[in-house]
Amino acid sequence: MAQLTIIKPNGQIVISRDSLLFYPYGGFLTNGNAFYSIFSDLEGCQQRLQPFDITQKKPSYFDRAGIVLRSNGNCTLSPLWDHILETQLECDDGVFHGWTDDNHFIALQFTDGNHALEHEC
Repeated sequence: MAQLTIIKPNGQIVISRDSLLFYPYGGFLTNGNAFYSIFSDLEGCQQRLQPFDITQKKPSYFDRAGIVLRSNGNCTLSPLWDHILETQLECDDGVFHGWTDDNHFIALQFTDGNHALEHEC
């Protein structure tokens, strides 16, 4: 499992957790499904803010090119809710992270579904 967290320049936070697959013909990790996301600014009942409401998760990346992670750290994301995001991921303490040119912060951490996996970068 991988947890992908994006902080947009306006402060909105988007969190996705799903499986990444190795695509052998391109030599990269990618999503194999819609990779649903939850958002920090969702409104629920009676227009009240209900951040990260799991019942309001939305598909974020439809095809296998929605998320592309290369072994050199290059990361390209094509979310349905934003423009294409590109960054060069660095790694500290098992968390891969990077900034896009337009100030989106991207963090990626591999998990066992519940907890972060301990590994070196």
